[in-house]
Amino acid sequence: MKLTYSWKFRYTALACVCCLFLSCAAKKTDAVVVSGAPVVLTVKSAEQDAADLKLPTQTWHASDDCICILYGYGYNDPDFVRKMSEELYKTYGAAENGGLIMPLVFPDSFKHGTKSVAAELPLYLDKKNVRGIILLGAPENTNYGVAHLQDMYDRRHSFPVFSFFSQDDVLGMEGTADFVLDKAQEADIDGAVTDESGQLFVKEVPDMIRRSIKYMLSLNAPLAKDKDLYTHLKNIVGKVSVSHYVDPESGLQSVNHFVMN
Repeated sequence: MKLTYSWKFRYTALACVCCLFLSCAAKKTDAVVVSGAPVVLTVKSAEQDAADLKLPTQTWHASDDCICILYGYGYNDPDFVRKMSEELYKTYGAAENGGLIMPLVFPDSFKHGTKSVAAELPLYLDKKNVRGIILLGAPENTNYGVAHLQDMYDRRHSFPVFSFFSQDDVLGMEGTADFVLDKAQEADIDGAVTDESGQLFVKEVPDMIRRSIKYMLSLNAPLAKDKDLYTHLKNIVGKVSVSHYVDPESGLQSVNHFVMN
């Protein structure tokens, strides 16, 4: 069958259109070719994504700053130290991991052979920017360690020290801490003073620790030993009733020593 001129023209035009389409398709394909090594995409399952969302979010930032909490007499129970530390780590991080909180437990943290000496406190805070020290049931000679650490800061008492229920020398602790809070001594029927180390754990201590840390982070210097100190102490201890310590021999009222009634 012979094709007329009209049909030949139509077939020729159709062939040109097809060639043009194939040419454009080839160019488009060439434009998206990427040379080099293939990119591998890792796709997690929906179950894995859900598990990742349940992981705790880190809320603290790494820092050289440090707040030291010394767990001494009456407050060195392993279970209490562990629970308190875990709670604080979630908010502030552990110093050993670049966080803020450094717990020290007496006598375990201070053992050298058969002895434990709290006066060696500066050895554990070397190369740290100390933002504050919280003393709970401070053992004997703690005040020497604190004083030595203050001397390391060129004799500038540049960080606050809060002492709760100390078992250390009274005058030494008053001289090195911003404030000293003790429990009121109880007397038995014969009038003998009950040994403080045998008294019950103060249930408000965890709240005192939490408030102390917030207070220390808001301070650029120690608390002044003036008329406002009592107000600061009340903000830290909460609803606990406190009053100034009065020396039984001289009758003089201490500036920074208080008792919990």
